[in-house]
Amino acid sequence: VVQRGSRVSAAAAYSVSDALASSSQLSGLLSVYAMCHESSMITDCLASLKACLANSQAKDTAPTMSGALQQLSSLHLLAWLCEVHFGSNSTQCKLSKDTVSQELLSTLCLFVLDLASQSVVPQRPTVDNAAQMNKDWGRFGAECVECQWHALLSVLSVVVSGKNTPTAAGGGGGRGLATITIPAVELSSAAASALSIVGGRASLPVLAALQLLLPLSAFEDGDLTVSVISACWTLLREQRDHVVSQAIIHTVYQPCLLSADVPEQVADRIHQFTCEVSDMADLCIGLFNMVAEQCCGHWLQLLQGCAVQQEQATRSLLLHSQLWINVITYGPQRTKTIRLENSASLYVEGLGDQCSANLISSRRARDDRLVRVHGIAVLAALSPSSSTSHGMLARQLVTALISFDKSLNNAKMKYSFCSPSHHKKQRLWQALLLLSALLDETGACELSDYVYEVLSSEHQPSVKYICQWSLMLMLRRHAALWTGFWEKFREIKSRRIPAMCSLLCVAVHMSRLLPPPTRQSFIGEALPLIMPWCQSQHNTVRAYALASVDAMWTCCKDAGLTQLLEKFSIVEACVHFSKCNWESMRSKQRVCDDFFFATLRPTLDYSIETVFYTLPALTHMVEEEWIPASAFQSTWPLQLLEAHSQAQCGDGWRVENPLDYSDLLLNRRQLDAELSENDPQQRQLQADGGKPSAKLTNGSSSASSTSISGAGDSSDVQQKITNLQNLLPSLNDEVRFYQQLRQEGRRSDQGSLVLVTSLLEKIPNVGGLCRTCEIFGVSLLVVSNKKILDDKRFSALSVTSEKWIPIEEVKALEVRDYVRYMRDVCGYSIVGVEQTACSKSLEQYHFQEKTLLLLGNEREGIPVDLIQLMDDCVEIPQLGIIRSLNVHVSGAILIWEYTKQQIVKRCSQKASEPG
Repeated sequence: VVQRGSRVSAAAAYSVSDALASSSQLSGLLSVYAMCHESSMITDCLASLKACLANSQAKDTAPTMSGALQQLSSLHLLAWLCEVHFGSNSTQCKLSKDTVSQELLSTLCLFVLDLASQSVVPQRPTVDNAAQMNKDWGRFGAECVECQWHALLSVLSVVVSGKNTPTAAGGGGGRGLATITIPAVELSSAAASALSIVGGRASLPVLAALQLLLPLSAFEDGDLTVSVISACWTLLREQRDHVVSQAIIHTVYQPCLLSADVPEQVADRIHQFTCEVSDMADLCIGLFNMVAEQCCGHWLQLLQGCAVQQEQATRSLLLHSQLWINVITYGPQRTKTIRLENSASLYVEGLGDQCSANLISSRRARDDRLVRVHGIAVLAALSPSSSTSHGMLARQLVTALISFDKSLNNAKMKYSFCSPSHHKKQRLWQALLLLSALLDETGACELSDYVYEVLSSEHQPSVKYICQWSLMLMLRRHAALWTGFWEKFREIKSRRIPAMCSLLCVAVHMSRLLPPPTRQSFIGEALPLIMPWCQSQHNTVRAYALASVDAMWTCCKDAGLTQLLEKFSIVEACVHFSKCNWESMRSKQRVCDDFFFATLRPTLDYSIETVFYTLPALTHMVEEEWIPASAFQSTWPLQLLEAHSQAQCGDGWRVENPLDYSDLLLNRRQLDAELSENDPQQRQLQADGGKPSAKLTNGSSSASSTSISGAGDSSDVQQKITNLQNLLPSLNDEVRFYQQLRQEGRRSDQGSLVLVTSLLEKIPNVGGLCRTCEIFGVSLLVVSNKKILDDKRFSALSVTSEKWIPIEEVKALEVRDYVRYMRDVCGYSIVGVEQTACSKSLEQYHFQEKTLLLLGNEREGIPVDLIQLMDDCVEIPQLGIIRSLNVHVSGAILIWEYTKQQIVKRCSQKASEPG
């Protein structure tokens, strides 16, 4: 084909090109030829390519399809020859009887290197079928570039990596290639241009070549490296192939570009690339997982290496600290559809080997939580006790996290419960909690000062819990911080008091943590400062002070601190009075029901599982924030897991919590479970800002009190109800879920409401009514045309509710027959929403269990001929001047009234049943 390409007709060009693209066919055909004429094949290939290039560059020669095909055929042959002699499978290749000289191989390498810096895309010839040419010429040109870079990649793998080339018997090895100079800058520039031509998997050899070239050119020409990264971003943005995306990430975040010695413009472009990928990852699930795995894997390897490598990791992490912060705070706000898809994937994954899909696919790349797992692995590799560079890095990371937290405070973002800013702060402070045990005294002073600042301001309870916990660990390790702790107690007397509850909680835990000799000194300092707060006018602070004095006095008795018992003997009378007084008992009980105050053990519970799974679950965070210990065990290297298997507080963290919190999480998930009153481990724990559930004892529910938190006297928080976890439950949970819905009257197989919207003209009104129908469990929604379900105006208001309710199509002209059928055959009561001479007021109307609700047109209402078919017409009482409501609003009001009446009716029937 190479030698006789000029005789191939233009009509057969693309079919021949497809045949050449098949590596198996090409290898089979050429291997036979190579067995006899290997040296001559290389010579003929080089000569043919040189002739093709000369013809394509000649200005006086018109480009032809045969010439373009001959050039493509030669490039395919060149790529195959380079793979045979320089590729990864070259050592397994059966060589010919002829000896290929090192001079000829060097000539081949030099030709490939020179060819890479030229444009090998043939000029577009003039053919009769111009439409077909415009359609397929881009693929033709991309195939030429792909073959060229396949050949170059084989050469670079030998010359750059220092691999020996295979030779025939008696050959001299690869010594002749050692003198070849790689024009890294020119080839990197050519690669950037090639990325603009090829796309999809055809770009893989170009990206693989860049991974070999950038370590040679990145430090010579920073602007060129920036252009290469920009070309990678353009390619990443235009495709969604997982393999190509991973190759791009490996190219941009390779170790040489993460080094602290790269030019400043390169570091800035990598930071910009990270921000762009982070924004793109909101739609492309699993993309940022690749970034985290690549970067954190590189840092983790260096941190576990020698002293020089640890120093390199420290400098690299400090340069790219914002990248690491983006990793540990990553958690995009997915749309409802994507969250549902991930919930379905999690359910299927939970089936294990019982589901065949788990044998061929893995969800790990789609799990956003694994991004943070990689970032936390970097912290787990730090060991300040064995390396001074690790201690310095821990301090620098704390400083960077504090700066990032301050920027969040200044961003003026909405900071409600489970808002994006709340999630970011939660993740950020989880990292600070892990770092707090790795800091020396200087770093602990810096962090403790900021913790006091945070505790003195308004923050979500879950964030304050972590702040208190980190402060406990630092006070336990550094006694020099006690002075500042007592100063904060004294300063609060004349200032605002939101931090007092937090300081009291910390003081109580410290009285339990410290050894007896140190404990006596601490409690002796604390009691005189806490006692006055027992008379505070602030109910929450007074309750915390009473509970704190009681807890410290109990510690004194249990530890046998007779000196304190004698010195503060008056406290005994106060404690005794608080136990006998009903009001004091109630206040203290509210505090003791707070799990963080009464149950948390700051050192025994200091584990990965508690910080990232148990604590978010007990503070009512969404399930996307719960990271189980299994995620760390399946992701972290074995060496890292072994280092933390028996770690103690201050030297590391256990991955799994040795104390069983399963009962507490059961209470969190099943709020109506029957609890044992004798087992203190099974008592109901309260999340900060939440309300305790009622205990079911002997079939009666006891009154529940509101839990007190360190956030002040606000016991209620904003929280959206999410039903995603109910969409794919286990079989038993599913049965209980729908039983509950039926008991509440939201859905019933016997009673039903049918809403007919066929007369409506405005699509947004139908979309809003569809959403209302799904929420209140309407049995059937009737629309004029099902095509409106694909309309953007419909989906903007329906928010996928059309997927969860039955929808039937009835044309506007068919409504009359449909209403008659539902009334005469199905036994429905026909109710029209219209103001008529005989219409009834909604407040006095009682709906039948089987009701068809007909809504009128936005302008004309219900036609007269349909009004005659109505059993009743209902109107909504109005107090204003405007005579009508929007049809969407009117329909929603009547749907709710019907639902409310059915709930009341069924509750009355249930109450009248015997037993």
